[in-house]
Amino acid sequence: METDVLGKCLSALLIAAVAACFFAANGMFYEALVVQLNEWADGQAAVASSASSFYR
Repeated sequence: METDVLGKCLSALLIAAVAACFFAANGMFYEALVVQLNEWADGQAAVASSASSFYR
């Protein structure tokens, strides 16, 4: 009986650890994506303002 409960606890702990790693990796990927998009947007703003006839 005790080994059955211990097995269930270990399984729950393993699932929680895998989920935590997944969410941590997801957060890091999101941060990297936002940084890349911000850099791209900064470059696009310069291109758009220099190509616009309104600013000439």
